[in-house]
This record gives sequence, C-alpha cells and structure tokens, in this order.
Amino acid sequence: MRAIFKTFHTLHLLTTVIVGLALPAATAHASVLEGVVAPVPELIVFNARITTQNPGQPQASALAIRDGLFQVVGNDKEILALAGDRTLKVDARGRRVIPGLNDSHLHVVRGGRFYNLELRWEGVPSLRQGLDMITEQASRTPKGQWVRVIGGWSPYQFEEKRFPTIAELNAAAPDHPVFVLFLYSRGFLNRAGMDALGINETSEAPPGSHYERAPNGDLTGVLVADPSPVILYQTIAKLPQLSAADQVNSSRQFYRELNRFGLTSAIDAGGGGHGFPLDYEGSRALAATGELPLRVSNFLFPQTPGRELEDFRDWMTITVPGENTHAALEHGFEIEGGGEFLVWAAGDYENFMSAQPVQGQAMEEQLTAVARLLVKKRWPFRIHAT
Repeated sequence: MRAIFKTFHTLHLLTTVIVGLALPAATAHASVLEGVVAPVPELIVFNARITTQNPGQPQASALAIRDGLFQVVGNDKEILALAGDRTLKVDARGRRVIPGLNDSHLHVVRGGRFYNLELRWEGVPSLRQGLDMITEQASRTPKGQWVRVIGGWSPYQFEEKRFPTIAELNAAAPDHPVFVLFLYSRGFLNRAGMDALGINETSEAPPGSHYERAPNGDLTGVLVADPSPVILYQTIAKLPQLSAADQVNSSRQFYRELNRFGLTSAIDAGGGGHGFPLDYEGSRALAATGELPLRVSNFLFPQTPGRELEDFRDWMTITVPGENTHAALEHGFEIEGGGEFLVWAAGDYENFMSAQPVQGQAMEEQLTAVARLLVKKRWPFRIHAT
C-alpha cells in the first residue's frame, strides 16, 4: 500500500477510487487504439467494473496509469499486454471503480491538525466500551497532553442511550485531563481537565453559553452551548497543540482516512479556533511536497468578532482566490473565498435543542459591509445557516 500511495501523490483533476485506495486519473478519456504503441504504464488496475463517466465508453474492466494520469482504458487483455517488468498490477477482484467523491462542506484542514490527538467513538456500541477506550488512551497519553473525544458520536448509538457522567470520566481517567465534545451542543470535562484549564466557581462563560451547575451551585464539568458554541471553540483552542512536524503527520493520516472512504476532493469551510495562515501549515507542507492526497478549496473564516472586515482586508493583500498557495504546486490546495462565517454576529448555530438565535441590527450592518467588500474584490463566499 505504501508503494501505491507513493505513486498517487501527484493527483490530477479527477481521481478514481478503488477498494479504498485513491487512484490518479486523466484530464481526458483515453482508450487503446489499434496499432498505437503506448509507453509502459507504471500502474495497471484490472478485473474491475470501471465507471468511466465517458458516454462513449461508459464501462471498462482495466486501466493503465503513467505519470499520474490515465494512459489507456479498456479490457483486461489489451491493458495487461502493455505491462512491463516494473509495472505495478492491482487485481480489483471484480470491485466497482468510480471517480473520486467531492464533499462540498468539510473542515479537513482543521481536522488534519487534530486527528492524531483524538480518540474516536464512531461505531462504538456502548458507553461502557467508550469509557474503557478513554482509560486505555490515558495509559499511553504523554504528560501534558489530553484525552479528547471530538465529534462523530451520539448518545443514541450507545446501548445505554445516554451521555457519560462526569463521575464516569473521573473514574476512567483520574490523572489525565479529558474533554468529550458532543457536536456543538455541549462538552464534558473531568476534574483533571477543569483543573488544567483553571475553571472554578468564579469562571465566567462567554455570552450565549454557560457552565452547568449542580443543585448546590457547584460546577459539574459540563459546558453548555445555548446557543453559541464559542465556549466549546475556546476550550478546544486552549488544549495543547501538536508540533509543526506532528501536524504534518496528523494531516497525512487524516487525508488518507478520507481517501479510504472514497473522498478525493473537498471544499473546506474554515472553522472556529482555526486561523489563517498559521493553522494551515500542516496541509500546506503536504501540498508543497506533492504528498497531499486530496484536492482542497479553502474558505477563510474570521476568528475575532468585530474584526471580520479587517481580517478580510488583510487576507486580500496576501492571497488571491483560485490560486495555489505554493508556487511549486500544479494543483490541489487553494484559497477559494470567505466563509463559512463572514461575521460572527450572523452566526446561526446548529444546537436545535436551543431557541433560534436572534440576529440584530449589528448583524445587518456588519454582514453588509463584509459582503460588499467580497463582491467588490470578486471573492466567492459561503454562509453557514441552519
């Protein structure tokens, strides 16, 4: 698999996915023509059911790739005849091969920054197993780092049909700080986590959120976004970060995981606690060396309420939408525009257990000013709205 991924680092325009591996594809459809001698391919996939998206040749069973591009597409006999001694041949064993998938709203760059730091609960059938995973993770978490479960789970997936209690998190990891995030609705901190962040009875939560209290007035360790998730964004931002080198490694692992699900391109919607350009360096480093296995169009998200107009003006002096962010790149990592937030006052949060937020006159004025600037400078934009 490592050899295959090395071949795939230079993806071009369209990418094909086969049994969880990202395969590069061509700028135009090709086929074997009688009497034409093609160069020896570097990679052949055969015994496949290939969806080509070419109306003139909708199906095929084999393809050949050279220099990161489709060389020819056809049947097994004619394509395998092109193989040389050093051609890598992949038997798809009758599996379907499709063009790579695009996700039009993800947070892949931020996800890559944190991936190696996170414990994942996707598909875990019981809360008991999830708590055991926290205990196991704590046993190999270095001093100064946290055990963190971020997104991708719901209490309704568990046999117990409920959230973890703080007492359970304390028991699972008594000596390591733990932060568990449920969507952008609430977060759970164990006692070690509260102590590490210095949260106590006098701490004040950001507007639109609060620290949950027990009947006796003591803090429980539950952070409630009602409706604003700023308290959750701020908590994530305060946790220890990876080094620059480790962010590159984390991003590489995350992108390969997305490749495994068939994703080969994405539109990145920025995100809270994720500032441009510093927090983009892990992915930029992969792009600069040709190791980025996903094409990413980035929309920039202002981080400071009230400073959004200034942020966009500053960004317009250092980047142009649609241009690659590294001179050595041929493709794959671009700044595309503004969003998903243009101004924080227009935030329409996704906590549906809370009342609909009310945006006032300040929102109209701030959003109009930013939108006018973006239109004037011909910057595309998107707005997160629920």
